[in-house]
Amino acid sequence: MLAAALSLAVATTDTTALAPCESLAAQVRSVAADAAAFGDAIKPGGDILAPLVVRAVPEVENPKWAAPAALALRRSGDSYVRFEQLDARVWRAWTVSGTLRCVDDLFFTVGADGALEQQAAPPPDGDLCWTHTRNIGRVAGAVALIETDALQGGYVGEAVTVTPWAGRWGEPCRVTFSYSDRFEVAEAFCLDEEPCRTGAPLAARLAEAFERNGNAEALAAVAPAENVADPETLIAAVRATFSRETGGQGALATFGATPQTEFPDYSGSDVMVVVDLGGAPVVAHVGVGGVGWRPIGDHLVTLYQGALPVAGFVVRQRLTGVREVKVFRPPPPEPRSR
Repeated sequence: MLAAALSLAVATTDTTALAPCESLAAQVRSVAADAAAFGDAIKPGGDILAPLVVRAVPEVENPKWAAPAALALRRSGDSYVRFEQLDARVWRAWTVSGTLRCVDDLFFTVGADGALEQQAAPPPDGDLCWTHTRNIGRVAGAVALIETDALQGGYVGEAVTVTPWAGRWGEPCRVTFSYSDRFEVAEAFCLDEEPCRTGAPLAARLAEAFERNGNAEALAAVAPAENVADPETLIAAVRATFSRETGGQGALATFGATPQTEFPDYSGSDVMVVVDLGGAPVVAHVGVGGVGWRPIGDHLVTLYQGALPVAGFVVRQRLTGVREVKVFRPPPPEPRSR
């Protein structure tokens, strides 16, 4: 059993505590001001905080005290333990488990006799799963614990919490930044010309409403269908046609064509509503392509008349710049529960 030890945070002024995140905010604004740099930063593998932020340090494999540390960390379902070094005496160990890639971690010192002593660490702001991660890294050259998560609230973005380390934990700061965007139909599949002509602008508006709100009421308000007595019956008829191959979640209607989008199957992130198309009610299936529950692709919109698809659209969300940047002291995190 690891013995617990207390590590007190360094007392700092607000100005000092916010300084690392002010540097991050300046970096984001600088990149956004250069169209070419911004384009590179948001490509797959890009990072709008680089090179100011290094989000990880090299992992250490199989240190001599790995077995007792692994024993202390291991829980049902965990398959491995990783280690990284905070400084000459303090280490972090963590496990990754499940399809959500959830992390459990702890910090500890290793004594001359190999005994492990647990060190207090900042609790994360919620569960460390999927897009929510943290690692030891550097901000403007200074060692810190860097916690990142996808920003919630209708716009793509990121929240970054920085907790400095200088022999003990400093006061955390947080910077959030969101992107401005536009929604464009990238691919269209139709049985007839008319559903493509009238459906494309509708699909782009539905995809944007889905991104901003994600609820059926907001999507239905994009093009309200008049005099539909029982929309749920129309929706149920469409859902009954979904194949088992897509887990009952449906796939983009392509009428035999091969789409270029990587994920033409709907993920667990989807909404179905009745809307108006050229004066007639249609069922719109709006969501994000992915695998299983994971929403990782483009926006997908399929339009149905009755239970039959008449048009399918791939809608691409194009990030056009930085919409908003905020720097602040984060509130105390809620206790983790899984």
